[in-house]
Amino acid sequence: MEEEEQLSLKLISKLEQLESENNRLHQQVHDNEQRESLLESKISAMDAQLEDAMADIINLEKSQLSQTGRKRANEIYESTKVPSTPNLLPQSQIYGISTRSPIRMESQLDTPPPQTSKNTPPPSQFKPWESGGIKTQISDFMNRMEELEKENDSLKHINRQLQNLNVMQQSKARESQGMQELEVTALYAEKRAADLETDMAVLIANQQALLTTFEQKSSSLARVTQEYKAYKAKRQMELRNFEMRLSDVVADFKKAESSLQIAEEKRKGDEETMAQSQRVISTMQKELQRKNEAIQQMRAHTSSISENYNAMNEKFKSEQRSVKLEIASIRAEGKEKDTQIARLLAETGDLLMLKQQKVELKQNCHDLLSVVESQQEMIQSLRDESGTTEPDFQPVQSSDVLSPKPLRPNKNIVTAAGTFAARRIEAPNGTNN
Repeated sequence: MEEEEQLSLKLISKLEQLESENNRLHQQVHDNEQRESLLESKISAMDAQLEDAMADIINLEKSQLSQTGRKRANEIYESTKVPSTPNLLPQSQIYGISTRSPIRMESQLDTPPPQTSKNTPPPSQFKPWESGGIKTQISDFMNRMEELEKENDSLKHINRQLQNLNVMQQSKARESQGMQELEVTALYAEKRAADLETDMAVLIANQQALLTTFEQKSSSLARVTQEYKAYKAKRQMELRNFEMRLSDVVADFKKAESSLQIAEEKRKGDEETMAQSQRVISTMQKELQRKNEAIQQMRAHTSSISENYNAMNEKFKSEQRSVKLEIASIRAEGKEKDTQIARLLAETGDLLMLKQQKVELKQNCHDLLSVVESQQEMIQSLRDESGTTEPDFQPVQSSDVLSPKPLRPNKNIVTAAGTFAARRIEAPNGTNN
């Protein structure tokens, strides 16, 4: 019973451990789902940024096309301009395209133009993940485009002034000076166009860097998403394995419950067996009482026993041998009964009840032994009266009846006592008194 209780406690503790592990796995799955939703939100935000970047690229391409158109118009104008005309405008308006940078001297025209503008960083310093990001770069680019539009308006104004100069071809005196000023202005316009082209190339390079960075981020995000899906599949497999183990443990627990029920039924059967043993013992006690009454009758017939002593002496020896044989059989049966009692005690655990029954049985055996000893004393007294000095039989010792271990009472003891009592009162001629 204790082993079954310990087994049930172990199963219950194992169930609690499995339930705690199940709760932990569910919590981990919930955390993974939250992480997945956060990654999806980041992916959607990056998609929105990609859409904005694509829109900005489209606008940039449109602006580049418009810039190319303006450049083509300037080339057409340069190819169709009329030679020197007098300058009718102030020099500040002719040169006043943009006052941010001075006109380069003729010695400086051979130097390469700068590769970056004032508002756009070089490609090596372009970092879209810093403050502002793509939108800040695009806004700077749009501001730059507005400035270019203003400079385009200034170029249109110069175009109108040049047209006025073409109309005024009659001023031969100012032709050389106007042509020199117009040449200087044209050189400046070419320089500004070269600067604009450089700025446009830098912006395009930055845009390409943005696209490359976005593609890298997209590939990294795809890799992380694939790893998360693999991790989620692995966790789901572990959850299914855990559920299978939990079902096995539940099945083992049900088997343990069924074994406990079987043990309980067996214990009830053992209790019924003990009740039957108690009834047998009570029957044996009644039989011993009846035999005691027979012994009392034996005492009433002592006078006839003394007359038939000599004949009974030989019969008593044979009866003593038979009694010893019966006592040996009783011992063997007693050992067998002791084995059965030990098995019953191991199965039921009711040691106190069986010990009490053994004590009562031992007392009954002692009572029977006292009766036999009293009969021996009676026979000895009869021998003294008849003049016989030495006994023809050995008295029955307590060690011949009681074994070192207490014997369980059985019907052989009652049968032996009854046989002995019946033969003691038998007459010499073989008839009973």
